[in-house]
Parts: sequence; C-alpha cells; structure tokens
Amino acid sequence: MIDELKQPEYTGENRCMPCTGVNLLIAVVAAAVAGRRSRKAGAGVFVASVVLIYLRGYLVPGTPTLTKRYLPDDVLRLFGKEPVGPAPSGLGAGLDSDEATPRDAGAAAVPNGDGTSTAESATNGGVVEAARDEAGALDPEIVLSNAGALEACEDGEDLCLTEEFKRSWDDAMADFDGEESTDLAERLVGQFDLDVEESEIEEFDDGRVLTDGDGRIGQWPSEAAMIADAAGAAVLRSRLPDWEALSTREKGSLLNGLRLFLEECPTAEGGIEFGQETVESCCSSYEVVAVTCEETGDRLFEEPIHE
Repeated sequence: MIDELKQPEYTGENRCMPCTGVNLLIAVVAAAVAGRRSRKAGAGVFVASVVLIYLRGYLVPGTPTLTKRYLPDDVLRLFGKEPVGPAPSGLGAGLDSDEATPRDAGAAAVPNGDGTSTAESATNGGVVEAARDEAGALDPEIVLSNAGALEACEDGEDLCLTEEFKRSWDDAMADFDGEESTDLAERLVGQFDLDVEESEIEEFDDGRVLTDGDGRIGQWPSEAAMIADAAGAAVLRSRLPDWEALSTREKGSLLNGLRLFLEECPTAEGGIEFGQETVESCCSSYEVVAVTCEETGDRLFEEPIHE
C-alpha cells in the first residue's frame, strides 16, 4: 500500500520544496477546519496530510504542474531553488564571463619582440579582426562566411553551408566517429588547443563534459554534438590563420553557430530534425527549439524560446 503511494519523481532529490511548502500550508488550513469540530480530527487530518506529502511530494493533485507553470522565480529562490534553464552548450560553457586565465586568453598573452602580441599580429587585417564590432565582440556569422563555410542559400533569404565546406566537415566527422573512445578523447581535446594530459571528457547520461584541472570548460548534449564541434574546429583551423588567437569562448561561439547548419547526424546515417520540446526540472519547465538526429535521438542543439 505504502509503495503504491510513493512517487520518487517528486520526492527525495527530486522533491520540489515550493510544492511541499504550499501543500503544508494547505494541510495546516485543512487541519484547522477539521479541528473546529474535534482536536483529534484536526490532528488526524494534519498527520495524514504530512504522510501523503512525504510519500508523494504533494497533497493536492496537480500541484507540481501548477508550481512549474505559475510559481514566480522570486518565490523559487526563497526556497533555495534557482530557476533552471537550458545549460550552456559547447566549448567554453562553464567558463565565467570575467574569467581571464591563460587557457581562455588564447595567444593574446604571448608578447612578440616588436612589442605586439601574437594575437595582434595574427588578427591585424585578418578575418577575425574584420568580424569584431567596436566593443571587440565577435560576429560568428561574418567569420564563418569569410572562412568559406557559409554562403547565401539559393532563395537568397538565408545562409547555407558551402558545398566545399560541407564535404570537408563531413569527412572530418566520419574520421572522428571511427576512433576508439580513448583516442577520440585525446583527439577531441587536441583540436580545441587544450592540454591533453590536463583535460578529461566525462559522461553524464547522453551528455559530455570537458574538464581540466580548474573545472568545466565545455559541455555538449551528446557525443555527436561534441564530434561535430571537434571536426568543425579541424576544418576552420585550416581556413582561419588567426584561429589560435581566438579565446576558448570565441571558438565555442563559432562552433555552436556552425552546428546549427548540420544537415546529417554526425555519428549515424539519417537527417536532422527540428522541433519544439518542453524540458522539465523539479520545480520549473521551459520550452526549447531542439535539433536532434532523427534516427538516434541524439541532441545536437537546443535554444530556449523567449516569450
């Protein structure tokens, strides 16, 4: 009987504290009403309610759904639950915005004999420099277009992969996909210009997380997405003389943008599917536009829908 009442999806680590708080208040009110007739009745209602909340995570059916949909973010924070949104994806995900370590400073920290840095020498007059705005922010679309990766589609209303770049990228993805896991990890890290000995790729369900001795420096929703980025880095390296001058975060931005133009799954035969999905956590839910492999279901990209 007790086992039938248990709902692990709403209890233990999955317990939604705002739901629990709201239902405990309801239990107090119900007990108070019942207690007007009899103290025993009131105590019995309260105890029974607490037991149900403990076993099920809620007292009133539908509370988790209502909480996810209508409970304000400020209320979630009061219960120690930060609103959960899509985790950042790609190379550079996990780096703080104000972080300026050698791994993320690229070649900018390497001085030359003439007083300029390697990054300045590489980017002066280059593709990357031409794609920066006045604040120094990089426009991935301009870089990818100037690198010969993107061109106007036949309808002239959007951008598409160039045939030459698509062939090179497909070949590189097939090459990476054929590697054993250990060799694959080393090659992936090498393509991102990171220290092979200090870096490690960890698996979390379908996702992959790239770490070094200082913490997380990248994460992907699937191995297929990570392979697409590593192969993209290999091809872009040959087309961008100033590739190594880019920061880790800037490389990730370029590769994330490139991944949106995939037409086939990197690790299996089959096309790419665009769709809208609801992603749920214990206390919140949000809508995303998701890009997945049709046959394997591997997630390649997701972007929240802002209402």
